[in-house]
Formats: sequence, structure tokens, C-alpha cells
Amino acid sequence: MFPKNNFLKINEKYIILIALTIGIITYQFVRVSFILFYLYLAIIIFSSFKNTNEQKLTLNQLLIIPIVIYFFIFLLGMLFLCQSINKIKSLLYLLNSWIIPIMFYFIFLKNRNKLSFEIQYENIIIFLTFISCIIALIEFVYYIFIKHSTRDRVISIFFNPNTFAYYIVAITPLIINKYKKMSLQISILFFVVILLTNSRTGLIIYFTEIILLNYSSIKKNYLKLLVPFSFILLIFSRRIIYRIPKLENLKNYDDAVSLRLQAIEFSIKKIKDLSFFKGIGVGQFYDYYKITSDSGRIILHSAHNMFLNIFVEYGIIGFVLIYFLTIFCIIIASFLYFQRRRISDFNILIAFIMITIFQFFDMAEIGNIRMIPLNIVYIYYVYKILSNFGVWREIKYGKQCEKLL
Repeated sequence: MFPKNNFLKINEKYIILIALTIGIITYQFVRVSFILFYLYLAIIIFSSFKNTNEQKLTLNQLLIIPIVIYFFIFLLGMLFLCQSINKIKSLLYLLNSWIIPIMFYFIFLKNRNKLSFEIQYENIIIFLTFISCIIALIEFVYYIFIKHSTRDRVISIFFNPNTFAYYIVAITPLIINKYKKMSLQISILFFVVILLTNSRTGLIIYFTEIILLNYSSIKKNYLKLLVPFSFILLIFSRRIIYRIPKLENLKNYDDAVSLRLQAIEFSIKKIKDLSFFKGIGVGQFYDYYKITSDSGRIILHSAHNMFLNIFVEYGIIGFVLIYFLTIFCIIIASFLYFQRRRISDFNILIAFIMITIFQFFDMAEIGNIRMIPLNIVYIYYVYKILSNFGVWREIKYGKQCEKLL
């Protein structure tokens, strides 16, 4: 009996993380297997909480803020369910956007005193990234040598190029935190991956991110780095030039920039029609756009702006709640960095800022089941920022109390 229990204790976290990876990969390759994906998530959650008596889950005021915000946004979504054209889709989007991520937030909280859990979680992120990059390379080779195309965009195990680029932007600081001595090499490697996605938003944001994350190294070695970066840009010059928007194409219905302008126009109109406090219903942007758009136009699935999309679907209250959480986390992360002056805190701060900027240009379909891995990465950053601040505060005020005694 003892060896069995010991084995379960040692391998429980590995089971959770491996199940998460298998679930993500299985779903991405078998796009209709959402039931299987939910089953994997259920296994992960059950495995994490089956030994709840071993450690009490204690929450302070700071750590409970995301739980309260997610709960109230979920209630708003339920309130506007009557507005939804497709109610089943609304319920699924609520589950994917708020319930599943907050369940993982509880998992992170439950294991927040276990460094091994965070290390294993980050290891699985690295493993998933490795798989993504390998598949992206295979995909790119296929486009070049089989399809003879230099314009096709790599999506890897994700469902569109921008999502893949968003993932790379989000996880790069986590990986650099783990392998600080290889920061420049990792950044250059992922820069190539971003170019494979041909995401304009991803390229600009990631280029800014790697400069901020590697500023001191770049300053010392900018002449050495100029050659490899110039060579990489030269190789992908045709793909980059092809994606530069032209002013004359802004009126074309199939141009990406024009579509984003249409999405903003449609969103503002819907906000005015329903009033600030009402929403069209969770995940209903596509359905409403399909009904009201002119024939011949490409049907938009989202506002291509997460905050604007939330405003349209949840009303001003939902927008204010998620915007508050974003600004709050940025302020806390900034304060923590300036207090401790740690590179890891700086990297997390930059990651969260870059993620937020990306959300202004895309990532609106957070309720899509294929966004769940990214939603979990996002809530992990929220957890890291707030828990790190809590640890700093306990240490600081603990020392002050010791001095008084």
C-alpha cells in the first residue's frame, strides 16, 4: 500500500501536465474532438483536487480578485443569454472563457507553495512549444517544396497564424526566465517562428518584446546581432513585403486591415443600438454580423479586439471588469519590479504588457475551445503577478514586525 501511495504522490503533477499536453495536441489535430478535450480537462482538475485534505486552499484579498471578476463576467454572460441567437454556443463560450481558466487558477493557487509544480508546468509549456515549432517547420517546408508557395502562413497546432504568434509572444518571457543564459538564442529562434506565421501584429509586438527583454545584451553585441537579423529578414523579405498593407486596398472587403475597420464600425454601431449596459450575448458577434452585413462581404467572427469584443457581447460592465483586471495586474507587476529589481519580474511585466497590446488587435474569440490553452497561459500570468506580490508583501511586513519585536 505504501509504495502505491508514494508513486501517486510523486507522479500526480506529471499526470496533470501530461494530460494537459495530450489534450491540447489531440484537439488541435482532431479539430472536432471537443468532447475528448473536455474529458482531458476534467481528468486534470480531478487529479489536482483529489487530495484536498493534504493542503488547505487559503485565499487572501489580492488573490481572490480574479475569481470575483471572472465570476461577475460569467453572470453577465448568463444575464445576456436571452439576447443570444445561438444559446448553446453562448454557454460553451462562457465555459471556455471563464469557468475552465478559473478552475486552473484554483489549481495554481492550491500548488502555489510547491516550486516543483511551477517548474513542471513551465516544462510542459516548453514541451508544447517544441512540438509547435517542429510542426511549424514541417508545415513551412510543405508550403515551399510541395505547394511552391511563399505566401502561405504557418499555424502549427493552433487554429490561425495570429493565435500561434500570440502564443509565442506570451511564452517567450517564461522560457527566457528559465534559460536566462540563452535569452538571445531563444529570441532569435522564436523571431523566425513569428516570421513563419507572417502575423503583422505578432512581428511588430515580438520585435519590441525581444528588444526589451534583451536590451543590455543587444546594446553590448548589436554589431554581432545585426548580421543574423539582416540575413533572416532578407530570407523572409518577400513574405514581409507581401503582408505590408496598401492604402488602395483598404476599401476592399477581403483585405485584413479593411475587415478590422469594418469590425470596429460594426461594434460601435451595435454598442449604440443596444446601449452601453447591454450586450449582444456571448460569442454572438459572428451571428449578428452575418444577419446585418451586406451580401458579398466576408463574415467576421469577432471584432479583432478582445476589449471591444467584450464591450459588444457583455456591455460596459464586462468591459470595465476585464479592463480593470488588466490595468491592475500591470500596475502590480510594475510596482513589484521596481521594488525587487529582479529580471524575472521584469520579464513577466513585459509579457503581460505585450499580451495586452496583442489583445487590442486580436484574440477576441477567447471563448473558442481552441483558445483554452492560451486562456490558461493568461490566467497563469495573472496568478504569477499576484502571488509574487503577495510573497514580497509577506516578507517585507514580516521583517518589519520582527524589527518591532
